[in-house]
Amino acid sequence: MKNAGKKTLIILLCMIALCSCSSHDSSNCGDKSSSVQDSMLSDSSYDTLKEYPEREQKQNDIVYYTDEEAISIIQENTSFLVADTFVSNAPKSMSHFSSFTVGYRPRQDNASFYEDFKNTFEYIFPDEIFYDDCFFYCGENSNVQYDEQGNLISTCKTVKESYDKIINGEENVQLFFYTPHFDSDQKSQAENNIFIEFTSPVGSDLSNFNRGVLADYYYTQNGGENDVFLETFGPWFFGKSICTLEPDSDAEYMLTDGNTVKVRDAVEFFEEYVNSIPLTHKSSMDMKVVEVEVIELTGDKYAYQFNTTHALDSILFDSITNGSIMRGGEGYSYFMGHGSMVKSNEVDYLYGMARTLVVYDEQVHTEGISFAEALKTVEDGLSDNVSFKITRAELVYSPMQVKDPNVPPEENLRETKASWKITLYNTNDSRLYTCYVDAIDGGNFRYYSSEPDENMQQEQ
Repeated sequence: MKNAGKKTLIILLCMIALCSCSSHDSSNCGDKSSSVQDSMLSDSSYDTLKEYPEREQKQNDIVYYTDEEAISIIQENTSFLVADTFVSNAPKSMSHFSSFTVGYRPRQDNASFYEDFKNTFEYIFPDEIFYDDCFFYCGENSNVQYDEQGNLISTCKTVKESYDKIINGEENVQLFFYTPHFDSDQKSQAENNIFIEFTSPVGSDLSNFNRGVLADYYYTQNGGENDVFLETFGPWFFGKSICTLEPDSDAEYMLTDGNTVKVRDAVEFFEEYVNSIPLTHKSSMDMKVVEVEVIELTGDKYAYQFNTTHALDSILFDSITNGSIMRGGEGYSYFMGHGSMVKSNEVDYLYGMARTLVVYDEQVHTEGISFAEALKTVEDGLSDNVSFKITRAELVYSPMQVKDPNVPPEENLRETKASWKITLYNTNDSRLYTCYVDAIDGGNFRYYSSEPDENMQQEQ
């Protein structure tokens, strides 16, 4: 199964990156053997990008309704039924919420990006030796291409093949990635199968690493050599999802190292680790786990799959994995990520760590519509002849889609507002309706419709 599917993925990533190309000044590389320190990344990386503001997380004292309190408000103000599995993440009070635009940071010069990538590698894989024959880049002159007959005509180059041109800014670089198993004829001294991949700057857009622990476990159980390309190798690859749990669940399962770990403890470890990875810029966002899938690997061994999003001042960005736009939902987007734990106290896989997004034109609000008002607005916007069960209530940030995907990411900003999000189960058509109203004034009602997963269908 070596290299399965990897060529298509690299092509897609290169196409996405090339569509958002922009140029920046280059600078000298400096000492290639720099070590990881607390600050880790060079302060000079963004000398030419000072127009992009820094924003640190602000204290936001949020108090949430208990499930019982929320149910009481629902029953007093609507005719909605309440699902037995109802979850309240609805705030009773908070210090503030905001309206703003959000965007990606522009790319660094190649030399700074090179240093940051290698330093980040050293932080994530402190016991691994960095081999140049495992270090690749994707760019205008380094990407996977096939002819009309499906024959491979070009592939990604190693950085060492074009090092001088890369460092001098003569070679376009969209992303760096490191793997011992990219090409079937690749010769490497690397003992362990690992993977890491970033677009520039590290922590702004595409972020992906894999320690290969699950892959080792898979091949130990099933035989064969662990030479799989790890870009998208996660628990879903050979396991079965048995349930989806809230991040604060006390449920516990045995992981591959024989240790039993509570879901809430696994989430706490994952979030602390991911949000502690040093970056060039101050982190404007935290990564937060939205839900945890429990993946059965073998008879008594499990893995945790974390579905993640961003959080600004403890308010999560919206996350939705599927659905059809039914009314007013056109033009909205979602920041989604993933991660996994297959061995206790270790993050095996991470995809999506956009912690350094830029926040512009922020307006801070201390007042908005209440939970009860949001519920009434949602009910008024739906059909009177349908019976709905409410399954979830929360407040999230809802970013608009980018207006022009063909310009550089840093030039394409997303308008973002806080929204009340009410999830309902339609007992007539057995579908989920995910409804939104703006938190500032109750306007802009919209909703999506989607099929509930198998576990939810059984619960209803």
